[in-house]
Amino acid sequence: MEVHRHLDEELDTLRVTVLRLGGEAEAALVRAMHALTERDTAAAREVLAHDDDIDQLEVEVDRQCVDIFALRQPAARDLRFVMSVAKMAPVLERIADHACNIARGAIDLSAEPELKDHSRLRFHEE
Repeated sequence: MEVHRHLDEELDTLRVTVLRLGGEAEAALVRAMHALTERDTAAAREVLAHDDDIDQLEVEVDRQCVDIFALRQPAARDLRFVMSVAKMAPVLERIADHACNIARGAIDLSAEPELKDHSRLRFHEE
């Protein structure tokens, strides 16, 4: 039973880490859209400064998945969960990369004249 307890603990840790990765990617996208629509270069710089942290989270998720595969050999539902997380983490990290691209664009555009109507660009924060 100790093997199952260790696997459950590692799955819980993986779940927390991937949720954190998703939350950070979402926050980066929200900040980038805010920076773009509100001409907030400080927010754009925050997005860019935080990108390495998000990259590290993706590496951590990947390491945790490999460790679980190699050491715990999950089956059935646990295997599907770890496989899903392994496929999801690079996508979440790529979303954060897109947020950085938006932030760079926001910085570049901040020196340009403001558009009259950019209401369709608004990102609804929840």
